[in-house]
Amino acid sequence: MKNLDQTELIFGHIDTNKIDNIIEGKLKQLEKRQSTLLANINEMTNNYEKTISDYERKLAISFNKKLEEFDNIFSSRSREELEKINKINTDLIGNINDGQQKIMTIRHMAEKDLIDSINTAQVDAKNLLVDMKHSTLIEINKRIKSEISIFLTANKQLNKLLSAAGTDLLAKDNLAQAERERSAANWLRGFGVILLFFAVSYIAYEVVQLMKDSASATLENVMIRIVITFVLMLPSIYLLKESSRHRADERKFRKTGINLATIDSYLSNFDEISKVDIKRQLTANFFDNGEKIVDYSTVPDIQSIVEKTIETLMPNNNAYKINKTNNLNEPELGNK
Repeated sequence: MKNLDQTELIFGHIDTNKIDNIIEGKLKQLEKRQSTLLANINEMTNNYEKTISDYERKLAISFNKKLEEFDNIFSSRSREELEKINKINTDLIGNINDGQQKIMTIRHMAEKDLIDSINTAQVDAKNLLVDMKHSTLIEINKRIKSEISIFLTANKQLNKLLSAAGTDLLAKDNLAQAERERSAANWLRGFGVILLFFAVSYIAYEVVQLMKDSASATLENVMIRIVITFVLMLPSIYLLKESSRHRADERKFRKTGINLATIDSYLSNFDEISKVDIKRQLTANFFDNGEKIVDYSTVPDIQSIVEKTIETLMPNNNAYKINKTNNLNEPELGNK
């Protein structure tokens, strides 16, 4: 009954209370019928007993009357008449006993039939309830299997949609990040070129000034201006290197976004087992976090420029140092 109530709560197809009320109503009708039959049997028995009592009373009265008559007519009645009266009395008592026996037999048969009908009704009600439970459980199992099948189908479709949506979303995010990296690289490259232009303009201006005033074109002045130029070029070099790094990130994100956007069409020709292995390999390749070397070949290498400049000017610088040392040593030799 508890399982039936639970199935009723889930599907609302079976009203067990109504079935219990029907069975209880049938049982009450059978009990009422039994009570009515027993009452009728008791009434019939009472009527028979009353009739028998009346017969006995009448018999006693008749017997007493007959005795009185016999006493009165004993002298005139023969013995044969007395035997006839006794026979009548015996037959009457036998008929009364037969009637009582028949009444008891009818009563027992009625009680037996009533009990059998009650038991049959109970068995039928139980069988009906069992059949209803069985059919209900079969229907519930069919519905559960159907719902499970629908859920599994919907779950597979949802997983496909989520996989496609997730791939599209990742592809769009990577492409959007690539655009952001491209924009940052362009801005940094623009500012770096502007600063580099200012540094080149400065060195060009200084070269022109030194050409106009050759007397001031000493090694120290040239080195000072070169150092100032290199210092002015440092921010532009930094910005250009950052621009190169952002360009490398742009290429990485754009490549990942394009690969994610085309992975579904690429995997459509493989079976499910192969798709899993290929997805694992491609995912490891797409999202490899290993550091990659950034190409700075388009950015001026200030260190190499400084080293080459020093190497170019080094012979003149050494000669200047030797002359200066000799000039300092000459007074010391004179003093000695």
